[in-house]
Amino acid sequence: MLKSNSLCEQIARTCGWTQVNGQIYKLLEKESADGDEPNALYANDWEEAYLLACGNSTAEDGSPTQREYSFDIKLLAAVRVKATSPDQARQLLHELFDSADCNGGAWPSGDPVLFEASLVEGQEPVLVTHDGHDAPVDPAATTNPQVLVVVSGGCAETYTSGEVDVTLYDKDMDDSGEEPSGVPVRFAHLAEPLGIPVEVEST
Repeated sequence: MLKSNSLCEQIARTCGWTQVNGQIYKLLEKESADGDEPNALYANDWEEAYLLACGNSTAEDGSPTQREYSFDIKLLAAVRVKATSPDQARQLLHELFDSADCNGGAWPSGDPVLFEASLVEGQEPVLVTHDGHDAPVDPAATTNPQVLVVVSGGCAETYTSGEVDVTLYDKDMDDSGEEPSGVPVRFAHLAEPLGIPVEVEST
């Protein structure tokens, strides 16, 4: 599935693509032969620019060109630990999962899936079993990030547990015209269905 047009634009812009007077292009290092026009690569829309930026090309034998991509992802894992107490077990997990070397099996090519793993900062491991029996539920424990928004005097403050990407959009201020604003482009997939403006990144 192709990404949304706004996300295509975000990724393409990080790869040097820009838009001027409705024309989407990327300047290349070498100048054109006549020296009158800049040597550039053009795209009809941001989806095409995204595909070009990601290397939608083929090798000499006609097969798609493969490139290496690195992602930050969050995984949910069940880990059994032998310890004298839950606190000691959690401490062992913190010591082990500090850029721990992990093997997640094999890719279709047969190459091993190797990666580093660390616990999410500020988020404690949740105890689910004790010697094979269900552990008491801790109401304060959660595997999901939590966000508390406190509004006082027309001002909103956010408080979070763990790593949470939060932004605020003040519709009343936008409607008043006092201070036109929008949300960062990384929130476009959430904002656009709600009709919330997205900030245009400077190039």
